[in-house]
Amino acid sequence: MNKDKDMFKFFNEFIFIDTSKNCLEFETNILRKYIINRFHKTIPQSRMLEVLSLIDDIIINLHNKEIENIQNDMYELRENIMYMLDFERVVKEES
Repeated sequence: MNKDKDMFKFFNEFIFIDTSKNCLEFETNILRKYIINRFHKTIPQSRMLEVLSLIDDIIINLHNKEIENIQNDMYELRENIMYMLDFERVVKEES
């Protein structure tokens, strides 16, 4: 992932999850790295830990093929990302 647009494209594609794809776990890990690099300077650690925890739960569930509640986790993750983007914008405007 190189930009926010790629991140949201991934979220949209995740809705149509295909558990037979082994690469989904890898892509989710790339998402994790992107979020760390993107927000580590502007977002409070508590929020980052919450988001990273959600991603870790998703990765574990994908690995274990336990996909029953994975969509809920992804929606919650997306919601948190939206919050982080808003928070970051406010911080930049105040600077």
